[in-house]
Amino acid sequence: MGDEASATSSATAAAPAPAASTDTAVAPASTDTVVGHGAHVAGAGLPRPTRPIRAVIHKSAARWTPVSLRAAGDPAAARTSVLLRIRGAGRRRRGTASRARASARLHRTKDDSRMILSIFPRALEKKRKHFEVRLRLVEGYVEEAKAVLVTVVDRRPRVGAGLDAQELTRAGVEFEEEFPDEGEIRVAALDPRPSSKAFNAGLLRGASFADRDAGLADVSWSVRGLKAR
Repeated sequence: MGDEASATSSATAAAPAPAASTDTAVAPASTDTVVGHGAHVAGAGLPRPTRPIRAVIHKSAARWTPVSLRAAGDPAAARTSVLLRIRGAGRRRRGTASRARASARLHRTKDDSRMILSIFPRALEKKRKHFEVRLRLVEGYVEEAKAVLVTVVDRRPRVGAGLDAQELTRAGVEFEEEFPDEGEIRVAALDPRPSSKAFNAGLLRGASFADRDAGLADVSWSVRGLKAR
């Protein structure tokens, strides 16, 4: 199992259950250039999207490896979707599109909080695989960002369906993790405060996985509601 799944988070009082995001089509990627903590230079004549970012993203996060992090994109245009096995570049960039559903959970410990955004592609449902974007928050700052492909290997049918890695660990469900060689997380909306109204949206772009079912993938999410565990 991965480095995060090995640690058990302390359970907290649960906020109202979030509404699951609906299946949607693939969202177009933003072309905005980001400067600092969410300020950006938009294309000429285009209105600036308002990004509700309720945590501080370090400027240096844009240079993190293997997965970088920055504020970018239009939250109003965000959709939950996945593009798998991408080939080509530029206008010739093509892949296998899949509808998906997403959930958001906040796992608290004594020293930090870990937000896990889980995206479950319909195309990978039978193979029991899903993507996670994990953000570690300390006193209102995002101190770490990771992306991972989670595969449930427990042989029991439907066991662990819809759970993130932390929840799988607590439930005693066996799973495997794979981290991409590279990728970029673009956050359009970030609210780490547990509530049924919390809104989180973004895009994991160009995540390069060795897994043949995922390959080079774009993973986007738009989910309202954040439940604390």
